[in-house]
Order: sequence, then structure tokens, then C-alpha cells
Amino acid sequence: TVPVWLRAGGAVALTRPAMHTTDANWKHLEWHVHAAPEIYGRLYEDAGDGYGESRLTELRGGVTAGELRLERSELGTLARARTEETIRVYGLTSVGQVTGAQTHRFEDGVLELQVASGWTRLDVAP
Repeated sequence: TVPVWLRAGGAVALTRPAMHTTDANWKHLEWHVHAAPEIYGRLYEDAGDGYGESRLTELRGGVTAGELRLERSELGTLARARTEETIRVYGLTSVGQVTGAQTHRFEDGVLELQVASGWTRLDVAP
């Protein structure tokens, strides 16, 4: 087990263990995001051999006046192996309206969102 620390404003993508680098196009993905005025994270995926198609995903956003906004962009031609992603947001004190997620729940200070794999924007109002 490797520990991962998530700083305020950080966004870290995690998946289940892979047996080989050719499994790098993950079928399951969880973003762990810590709410802060500025949020940033990146994820690089490729076909696993270092020579094929690839994709770079960036998360950007932040909390302004209690409202969280996350935007996702990507570069590259690698097709997604997943249809959904999970986003867990830490550091929010309350959650009211959520726009851009398929489902959400707020429990024990963690907002868990289910989103389509091609999502581009999430808004969370207190």
C-alpha cells in the first residue's frame, strides 16, 4: 500500500491495481479533490506501450463565495474505456444544489459524485 496525501486544491486520480502497463486505459476511475480557492489536477493515460494513442485530462476550478466549480478538459485521441467516473470532494461544509452530475450524496463531510466519463463542468452550491 502506498500512501497518497491530498493537499488543499489538489486533484488526484486513482484506479484499481493494474497487472500490466497495457491496462493503463482505466475502466474505473476515482478523482479525489480537496476544495480550495484554486483546484488543479492532471491525469495522463495511454495505450500502455508508450507509442500509441494517449490522452491528457486536466481538472481546474475552485471555491468562490462557498460555490464549487470544476471543469474538465482533455487532449489526445485515446478512446475512453469507461462510461462513468466517481469524484470525491473533501473540505466542503454543506452541499445544496449540484449541477452536472448523474447522482450525488454528501456524507461525513465528503461529497461523492457519479458523472459521465465525458463530463466537462460541475457546479456545487452550498
